[in-house]
Amino acid sequence: VRCVRLINAFGREFRHAIVSGDLERRSAAALLDPKAQVSWPKFPPLAGKPWPARLKQIAAAMAELAASSAAPPSTPALSFGGAPAAAPAPAPAAATTVGDRPIWLDPADEAKCNDCGTCYQELPALFERTTIVVDGQAKVVGHMKEGALDGFVVTPDIAQRIARVKANCDAESIH
Repeated sequence: VRCVRLINAFGREFRHAIVSGDLERRSAAALLDPKAQVSWPKFPPLAGKPWPARLKQIAAAMAELAASSAAPPSTPALSFGGAPAAAPAPAPAAATTVGDRPIWLDPADEAKCNDCGTCYQELPALFERTTIVVDGQAKVVGHMKEGALDGFVVTPDIAQRIARVKANCDAESIH
């Protein structure tokens, strides 16, 4: 019921995606304002043991949901005063020359990847999960999207994500 109250308080100015742990038990949805923009995206079950494969499914679904949003990543919706926050000034586009790339995964290093998921979960605009062939075997790896850095804007939030990806890449192949 608390989430419904928050959604109703924000009104029609925001879109809300509700992830439910049990779709059969969502009686509080009847309390939603009919004018509220609400969606119920498909999501893997939240109940169960936290096995790595299950957690990866949930993380991938969360990343997909975040990537499908029109909102900029981690931009606060409200200021501390309760009024709508002012839009941040756009940062200049990052250069894409070899020496000035904000982040880079050399295609030659993709075979080192162990699919920890850090890159494509933190930066889905730049990286994707893909399958390559290494020594005749299929291998799932993180891959930098072709042309992803062209016109890419590095905001302070994106700069923090880039630093996290560089620091947490298990294969240490992202620079």
